[in-house]
Amino acid sequence: MINLLGSFIIGILWGISEKTSSQNSSIQLLLVTGFCGGFTTFSAFSQESLTFIKTGNWNNAIVYISCTLIAGIFLTATGFKIANNL
Repeated sequence: MINLLGSFIIGILWGISEKTSSQNSSIQLLLVTGFCGGFTTFSAFSQESLTFIKTGNWNNAIVYISCTLIAGIFLTATGFKIANNL
């Protein structure tokens, strides 16, 4: 859930940073990659996926990985669109 929330937040920050391109790009980079990168962890996603695989739960692994990736991209796009409509 944290990775999905982080995907949504990064979309919002990305959309805001594009609308306010006059701001310092270092601050934008800090917010988008620094804050969201520290907030979410790819390592937890990897560990949970590998646990499913190691225990032979291939169906759960495929569903978990697919849903996380698809939902993450969808939430990033949603956050970006919301920010652009503000």
